[in-house]
Amino acid sequence: MPDIGKHLVDYIPFDELQRERGKQAIYRPFKKRYELQKNLKIRRTLRPIQECVSGAERHRIWNECLKDGYSVEQVRTAIKRGNYPNVELPDADIVQAAYCGYIRLEDG
Repeated sequence: MPDIGKHLVDYIPFDELQRERGKQAIYRPFKKRYELQKNLKIRRTLRPIQECVSGAERHRIWNECLKDGYSVEQVRTAIKRGNYPNVELPDADIVQAAYCGYIRLEDG
């Protein structure tokens, strides 16, 4: 169930978020107002991870948790169970990966 005041969505409104974000990462305005539906599926694109992420921890999270065919709920669980000290839950990595084109979301 989403946090009170948050909209449960099956898409990420990037145009709206882009206007609101200022100099923040795109997932920060997202997490203030939205939560992804847990049954959405992750689909990896052909975009190389090196074009989207810097830093070893993000690279590990995306390789280990953003698996093709995983649901949003499975990604959340994998990230929570992993040993990732700098994670911003619940959906920051999913939103950032979709924003840069590393993944796309599909109806589950």
